[in-house]
Amino acid sequence: MLKIQEIQEIIKLIDQSSIQKFTFESDGGKIKLEKSSGETLTVVSDAPLAAPAPQAVPQVAAPVAAPAAPAPAETPAQASAPVEVAEDASLHKITSPMVGTYYQASSPDAAPYVKKGDKVTVISGKDKGKTGVILASFPSKERVLVEGVNVVKKHMKPNQENPQGGIVSIEAPIHVSNVMFVDPKSNEPTRVGYKFEEEVIDGEKHLVKYRVAKKSGEVIDQVSKKKIEKGGSSD
Repeated sequence: MLKIQEIQEIIKLIDQSSIQKFTFESDGGKIKLEKSSGETLTVVSDAPLAAPAPQAVPQVAAPVAAPAAPAPAETPAQASAPVEVAEDASLHKITSPMVGTYYQASSPDAAPYVKKGDKVTVISGKDKGKTGVILASFPSKERVLVEGVNVVKKHMKPNQENPQGGIVSIEAPIHVSNVMFVDPKSNEPTRVGYKFEEEVIDGEKHLVKYRVAKKSGEVIDQVSKKKIEKGGSSD
């Protein structure tokens, strides 16, 4: 099988000669060359032509990056050390609790500031300014159910109280931080605190704990009582 370069050489030789037709057969293939009247050479090929061999492109090796120099080791003097801040004796140190935490009572084992049956007013949210009685308290979720507050529509299935079922309006719980106790004396929102008093009950001394309205000092109710032993301690 002839290469393209060889065929081009044959065409050049025939073009310079007086030959009008040229036929070449090789390996079962046939190449026919014929001049036309305008001295233009026509090539008719019945055999596949060999494509020129691709030239090898020299490959250039990629530059190798030099290894990075190792970082100098830290000396004990350069190592980061905790910064000590000198305490100012004229300042009073206050340990802050966790930010964003609401405390429902003064301590984990203490009674809550507000509870079921308390009259409270809403201090934030869509029902701000409304007043109602706490119908239920959910200490673990820090929520309370207040009469007439946060009323929502709910689909109810038929039951003994409502045989027809349908859509009813009921109160939904709100966060306990959204309400404040209503002072029984001033009828205004107030914080709740505690006070302890020694009282004689059935001839024996007791330490009685009361809830009080901080704004007026009015006693709300009794929280607990403990008998005081003769040695001065309570059980």
